[in-house]
Order: sequence, then structure tokens, then C-alpha cells
Amino acid sequence: MAHDTASSTGIRIGHIGRRRQSEVPIGRLPVTVTHTGSLFGGLFISGFALFWGGVPTLGLIADGLPDLSRPENWLFLLFPTIAVGLFLFGLRMLRWRKTVTIDDLFVTVEERGLAGTETWQEPRTAYQGVLSHSRRVKTKNSSYTLYMVELAHPERRRSVNLYTSYSERGWRGKWEDYARWLELPALQEGSDGLVARDTGDLDKPVAELIREGKLEVDYALLRERAEGLAVDIEGDTIVVTRTGPELAWWGALIMLAFPLVFVYVGFFLDDTPAIVGWFLGGLGLLFEVAFVTAVVWDLISRKRLRIDPERITANAVGPKGETKGKSIQVGEIEEVTVGRRKGENAVKLLITGDRQRLSFGQHLPRASLDFLENLVLAKIAKHHPGR
Repeated sequence: MAHDTASSTGIRIGHIGRRRQSEVPIGRLPVTVTHTGSLFGGLFISGFALFWGGVPTLGLIADGLPDLSRPENWLFLLFPTIAVGLFLFGLRMLRWRKTVTIDDLFVTVEERGLAGTETWQEPRTAYQGVLSHSRRVKTKNSSYTLYMVELAHPERRRSVNLYTSYSERGWRGKWEDYARWLELPALQEGSDGLVARDTGDLDKPVAELIREGKLEVDYALLRERAEGLAVDIEGDTIVVTRTGPELAWWGALIMLAFPLVFVYVGFFLDDTPAIVGWFLGGLGLLFEVAFVTAVVWDLISRKRLRIDPERITANAVGPKGETKGKSIQVGEIEEVTVGRRKGENAVKLLITGDRQRLSFGQHLPRASLDFLENLVLAKIAKHHPGR
């Protein structure tokens, strides 16, 4: 985590709950924002690295070092190696400081780290636009999504973060505001690369874009068969259900097999020291239980998308019926597209509004996703002809 202050505007960027929200304040240029690493976080990670790597290493020494000439014993180097990396990461967090200045002509960045201080400058005209994206983060004990807006540069390391939040609420509005403020195209990641949108269309609902001819519905595509999907009509509601599990069979096998490696090394490999064996074996069993639960639920349930005149709901149907799921009001939908989240390989259907976003259809064939996109657009066009 980090603590941020905006110096030239006099605005302090605070925290939301226990998690940070980083935001470049919109106002008169120039604006300067300084990010510094967390003192508590750096000390905690460094101390944890010493404990987490030190205890197993001392256990190895006490029980006798394994013969490292045998490849199967190289796994014992896992703890000290990761511990060194974590320790250096903690030290970097303690030292890290990044200052970003945006003015009428240039973007200037000064970043201090373990290796010293680097300063660079780019003209604002070198930036492609303002990019909206999300990124899934997984930690040891939890997982969460970061909702981000950045000033996008063709050279990735020169892109500049403008906004980061752990909440989806207000994220799209910030993306729109930054694009207008900096007078740059609003960018999103599509399945075939970056897609630019005119800033004048950002607040318009999908129905209005269809009415203005800026968004077309491919009705011919709706006559094609959508592989992996079953489509039913319940009154004014279209119900789309996956006909198979979401996980590919090979993906499920990898999930189930991975923890067994730790179980084998921990409980069945003769050369494993006792303290390390119990740790690795117990960790493997915990992961195996979690992964088996996820795979079983995927096998006995089916993902479902309910499209009615007023809302769209993504949920699942299992042995005890449908789950509540997540919904978005049709009138709030500002984009329906096929794409992927940043850092993910899976392309899916994305339905986006100012306060909410749904996704559906991960690992479906592209033709089926295109069918879904046009099915949703056609339903919106029919019941919401625009303002």
C-alpha cells in the first residue's frame, strides 16, 4: 500500500476504509502527485520474509542439509530464495518514492528505488489517450480487483496511473472525466487491441448510441447457432445458459494436480525434514480442498445470463436453483463489448455502466460471444429506443 499527497493543488488523497484510493486530482495544470511506500508495509514484509524463510532454513540445518546434487531436493531452496525476494521487496517499499507532474506540455516522472533515482519526461502529445482497465490481484489470503485509469503511452513503462480504487463505484465516471480534462481519446481494451471512444459519447446509454447510428446490431448473426449456449424465452425475458462447465477439462486437471505435488513432497518424500514436510503437506491439502470444491461446483452448476427489459443479471443455476447473482439496470448500460480484462487471457462478454459491470462467457468460442453481444444489444434496442 502507499500514502499519496498532491502538492500543487493542496488536495490530500486519503484512504477508503483500510484500502488505498490513489487519484490525480482534476483541476488547473500543472498538478503534482507524490507516492511513497508504506512504512508499516515495508517493515512487515521484511520481517515476515526473515521469519518465513528463516524458520524452514533453520529446520533444514538442524535436520541436516539435503543432497542438492539431486534435482528432487532443489525444492528445499524454495523458502530461502523467496524470502530473499520478499526482503528486497520490503526494502524497496521503504525507500520507494514516485513524483508525477502533468502540465500543459509535458508529463514528468521522478522515481526513487533500491537502485537509485530515475527521472524522465514525455510530451503530452506522445500519449495515446486515457485507458480504463481492471486487474485481478491474488494474495495468500484473499483476492480483489483493482479498478484503474491511466495515461497510456505506446511504451508501457511510460504510462502514468491517474486513478486506482478497490471499488468499481465511480470508476467509469473518473475515466470519462480524465479524458475530457486532458483532451485525449478515451481508450479501452478490446479483444483486438485498444479501442478509442469519442469523449462526447461516453455518458450516452447504449440505446441512444444505437438510435444515433453509432452502434449497430448484427441481426443476421442472431440466426446462427451459438455453440455452448442454450437460449430460452420466459415472457419478455431471454435466458441464456451455458450448456457445459466454465473450466476446461485440462484446466481442472491442472488445478487438482498442482497441490498434490506439495502433498507428495511434504508427506511421502523420505528426504523431507519434518518441519518442512508438515508445512508443505498441510498447505497442499488446504489448496486441494479449495480446488476440489471449485471444480465440483463448476461441474454441477451452470452460468446463466437473464436479459429482461429492465435489467441484466449474471448468476448461476445449481441443484438448489438459481443464485442471486449480480445485476445491472439496462438504462445505465453504456457499453456492451467482447473483450478481456488487463492481465487476463480469457475473452468474455463485458457489460458496463457507471456503477456496475457484468462479465459472462469466459472460454466460450468467439462466435458465441459475438452472438451474445448482439443478442443483448438487440434486446436493448427493442425495449429502450433511446432518449
